[in-house]
Amino acid sequence: MKMEYTQQFYVKNNKELYLLDELKKCKICESINKTYKEMSICPECGRIVCQRHVKIDYLDKKTPICNLHAKPLKLWIQTKYFAKKENLSKYNNWWKSQNFLKRVYEDKIIFGLMLLVLVF
Repeated sequence: MKMEYTQQFYVKNNKELYLLDELKKCKICESINKTYKEMSICPECGRIVCQRHVKIDYLDKKTPICNLHAKPLKLWIQTKYFAKKENLSKYNNWWKSQNFLKRVYEDKIIFGLMLLVLVF
């Protein structure tokens, strides 16, 4: 999928004045953000998305991907997201090879609930 974005601005006294800046507009919710740091580009579809519509690959901890193309893996309660099918498959194989206690610890929600039950 090819995505194109437009910027229209002029410079006055060494200051950029934007008339149109699609690089700060989320392509899912249409919200306009103040800085480019708040935006991510999905490597799969090319959409520019805000922080509310981006997931970070759980395995590599750095690749952003839009909510529409994130590959989810439901543990028991917690869901982990992946940008690449290879990362999803690698993690899923690792998850299946772990013992019960390691799986409980990996699903932080279940782990927290079990701690609460044990404490109270």
